[in-house]
Amino acid sequence: LTTVLGLPEETVIGVDTTLLGRLPKPSEEAHWQETAVLSSPVLQQMKLIIKQSEYNERIAKAERLPSVALFAGDKLDGPITINKNLNYWYVGIGLKFDIASTFKSGKKIRLARLSTRRAQENDLLLQENVRTEVKAAYIRFYEAFTICDTQKKSLELAAQNYSVVNNRYLNDLALITDMLDASNSKLNAELQLVNAQINILFNLYKLKKTAGCL
Repeated sequence: LTTVLGLPEETVIGVDTTLLGRLPKPSEEAHWQETAVLSSPVLQQMKLIIKQSEYNERIAKAERLPSVALFAGDKLDGPITINKNLNYWYVGIGLKFDIASTFKSGKKIRLARLSTRRAQENDLLLQENVRTEVKAAYIRFYEAFTICDTQKKSLELAAQNYSVVNNRYLNDLALITDMLDASNSKLNAELQLVNAQINILFNLYKLKKTAGCL
């Protein structure tokens, strides 16, 4: 982990042993879909591509517009007569229009507009893909709770069976092999429940990653 995360070798990574005691509650799918729209890196990157395409389209259209320039200055002439000089102050506006750009920019505008439309269509496709991925991740997350509930019930049954067999064994009504079988079943049910709880956390983090908030 220290190598993957780029941490110093002497770093000690602790395990939060309280996680299984405070499992999350299943939330609505709509919450995760909204989070993905706002946080998904893929969708955010596509939004930037659309903005860049729209900007390029505006630049292409601007080439058809005339350019305006302001100028100002002064000029000193003299002497006109003895000890007489003339100082001119002037200010003006210049307008420049490239007729050739009217013909040349048409192709650029069409290409820029096409690029913008393609980016918008890709954005819609990506949104659909992200929604599908979030839905699939949410289904796995929700199913993890169902599996966990099933394992809890299995543990209850295994614990009840262990208690019955233990009482019978203490009263010489069961063999040691029966006791071992009941103990192993109870232990296996406990392990399966822990695995189911871990599976909830695992699918929660996968859901967060899919939604772009991890």
